[in-house]
Amino acid sequence: MRRPLLVAGALFILGEIAVHEIPENIYYSAGLTLSAVLIAYISNRRMHESHKSINLLLFLCFISGAFWGYSYYHLGRNEIEKMLEGCVSQEERVRLNLYVSDINKTASGSKMLLKKDSGFMKEPVFFISYVQTEPDELMNSGIEIGRSVSIEGCISHIEGSTNPGQFDMKYYYMGEGVRYQIKCTQINSSSERVNYIILYLMRIRRYAADIIDKCYAPEDAGIIKTMLLGIRDDISDETTILFQRNGVAHILAISGLHIALLSSFIESLLKLMSVSKRKSKILVILILILYGIMTGFSHATVRAVLMLGISKLAFVFRRTPDLPTSMMEALLIMIMISPDSIFSTGMLMSYAAVLGVWTESIFYNTVFMRERFDKVPERVRPVIKKLIGSVVLSVSIELWMTPILMMTMYEVPLFSLVVNLLVTGLLTVLICCAFVVIIIGGVNTFVIKPFVYISARILWCYRELCRQMLNFPFSVIVTGHIEVWQVVIMYAVIITFLLICYRFMQRKTAIESLTGRYYLKWKMKLMVFYVFMCIALSFGMTFYGKLYSLQKNQIVFLDVGQGDGSIIRSKNGRNYIVDCGSSSKNSVGRYTLIPALKYYGMDHVDAVFISHTDTDHVSGIIELVNSQILQGIDVRKVIIADGTVEDDNLKKLESEYIIEAKKGELIDGCFEVIYPSGGEEKIDKNDMSLVLLYKENDVEVLYTGDISGEVEGRIDDTLKNRDRAKLRILKCSHHGSRYSSTEDFLETYKPDVTVISVGQNNYGHPTREAMERIKRTGSVIYRTDEKGAVIIRE
Repeated sequence: MRRPLLVAGALFILGEIAVHEIPENIYYSAGLTLSAVLIAYISNRRMHESHKSINLLLFLCFISGAFWGYSYYHLGRNEIEKMLEGCVSQEERVRLNLYVSDINKTASGSKMLLKKDSGFMKEPVFFISYVQTEPDELMNSGIEIGRSVSIEGCISHIEGSTNPGQFDMKYYYMGEGVRYQIKCTQINSSSERVNYIILYLMRIRRYAADIIDKCYAPEDAGIIKTMLLGIRDDISDETTILFQRNGVAHILAISGLHIALLSSFIESLLKLMSVSKRKSKILVILILILYGIMTGFSHATVRAVLMLGISKLAFVFRRTPDLPTSMMEALLIMIMISPDSIFSTGMLMSYAAVLGVWTESIFYNTVFMRERFDKVPERVRPVIKKLIGSVVLSVSIELWMTPILMMTMYEVPLFSLVVNLLVTGLLTVLICCAFVVIIIGGVNTFVIKPFVYISARILWCYRELCRQMLNFPFSVIVTGHIEVWQVVIMYAVIITFLLICYRFMQRKTAIESLTGRYYLKWKMKLMVFYVFMCIALSFGMTFYGKLYSLQKNQIVFLDVGQGDGSIIRSKNGRNYIVDCGSSSKNSVGRYTLIPALKYYGMDHVDAVFISHTDTDHVSGIIELVNSQILQGIDVRKVIIADGTVEDDNLKKLESEYIIEAKKGELIDGCFEVIYPSGGEEKIDKNDMSLVLLYKENDVEVLYTGDISGEVEGRIDDTLKNRDRAKLRILKCSHHGSRYSSTEDFLETYKPDVTVISVGQNNYGHPTREAMERIKRTGSVIYRTDEKGAVIIRE
């Protein structure tokens, strides 16, 4: 059997995941177990008779992975975590001596990653803590990476996502091995433990960051520091979104290319110093490990350093390195250090890219193994080889990445192949120039000016290319979220497709070898066929995801904190937003509304309804309207109440597609305007709220904005004597204020379900009086501060 370690590692990982999924979904666990049996059986069939006893050892690998996962996920946690669990449940204030693993800048101060060692051969416990102090101020007070701190505060679990599509902080930090956060009340430097290696590495990183800041413009400096030093504090949100939506965000991660270039540079330097090859390989591994520590050792960096280190060690021990085996060895090391990392999005994308590289090497070598490109002019021969390899590599990586992008990012860039070819073509030059600037910049700023200019122009080209690509129609397809079982099926289809293609190409090249005729044109056609089929399969999966999202019809009341926000995907395929804003959460548009729209595959909004222009109803909509091109969501019209009082928020929304609506109007056949009629005197802004009745099939929702009991009395007659839908939903007015949801109004409308959109506030919302009045009607109450987003599936 070829590559036994690859098969054994895959079975070990399947065992760990199967145990992890038992509490969540027993069917997934059963499916993974059957997959392990199938892999062992197929491997057994391919073995020689004398080696078939290895089959038992392979299945033992699955059992070992299951036991490893069980010991980590289900056995009792270590003593420190048991103590912390008690503190979490009682919300006690504790004082701990912790080791500082990382410090990052935030909008309001700093975020610290802290570690508590649990003893020999035991998992350490990690915490995050947010402090309202800048990183430079922390360093001046003796608090820096590599030192210990004494911290006092309350421990709590990290909060998970409460909205569809929202970034799940709990899930993300779980992948990083972090389970708790500390609300810090006091923090001081401590001399209990100092790691001088990390301390000085961090000082080198700060020194390099200062050189970059001095030599580059702020926008360019943020990208260079992210790419080479792992410092993401200063990269702009616009740049991050541009690169993500064009499928080139991987250049911001310190991964294979960065590590390979650094390795080549160090080896060349050691060769000039007459260091033997074996010693130079070992020195390269040590230097790369130190570089990884200095840059924060993200999943992509750990993977790249481990895989390159394994290949260097293979040379030291006179063995031939093998890409898939190196990949599996690196993966096993990572999940044994941190089992939760297997569920990290960064980890999944990193290894999907490696599978793409492996796929490219297999197909390229199968077709062009004996090809010397003799008929191609010698001057352009290297360019042709490089271009063919780059195209095959890009489509292979895109094929493996597509299902993960649909599951995690909810969109797929269709032109990523073109963008990646243009970007990666200059990436080596960019990285080399930036490294030269860092190395020489502290000594002579005049010499590095050409390198600064070249790298700055390349970054400008990257940004402009990404901006222009987003202007093309269908450059990015918002597919919506797909489920895990769909991802599994897609990968089964991909593997089947690749096996069929490989067998076909193998057979064709074997026939060619027997006839003794080698036609470059024929080989190029074969490779074009492979590229075309990869693109077709990627497009097919993308459009399947889009069609799947179109089948989802739901009404979602978002958890926006203290505010209102609702999105609707109707059965006629139209998308609507009714209010979205918050007075307790920042950037609710970017972090809550836009991800929710993309989660459901909404690349356009047919109408946005704004009840009134208070911040807690409109802040998210302002963000959406102002970032339509960047985020790829088209807003077609904004509807406000007739006679809405003009204010600063309304001015931010001013455009040609704002429409005023009044009582009696029917919009898109499903929204009826209940209030205002347009002739009311302009009184309190809340009482001028747009009141809407959404009705489709057997569901109706009454959106009441922030109206008071007085206005509720005015609309009672309008709501009387209407045909009752099977499910009648009331969006509670003014977050459950005591002056809203009067008994007469509730008795008139008689909602089956009442949704109260509320968060942390100083007004006592929802009030006891309003809650009691709603309960007396027999209505079921859902609060977004308790349940998170409320989802009604039609």
